[in-house]
Amino acid sequence: MELDKYKINNNICDVTDLKDNMKKLIQQNLDYVVKFHISDNTLFYQYINVLAYTKMAIWELRNEYSETMFFDEFDSLPDETHYSILKKYPLRIYDTND
Repeated sequence: MELDKYKINNNICDVTDLKDNMKKLIQQNLDYVVKFHISDNTLFYQYINVLAYTKMAIWELRNEYSETMFFDEFDSLPDETHYSILKKYPLRIYDTND
């Protein structure tokens, strides 16, 4: 597999589509855990790319939900509302070595 390609649920994905694919998958299943399978061939920057784009996807989902439901950005919400969105879109990441 090329260095700028990633496999998400057995589908090959270009790095430019990584965030959008992660968002779609999370929206399809809100009880998600992002699981990274790291092999001996995985380069550090590839791992960081997946981690960064996953965090961006979750952050965007939090903001989109916040703006739709509360008409304000996620960071601007009061703590109790902020916490409810964190529960809806948590950052759950698990990595394993193959």
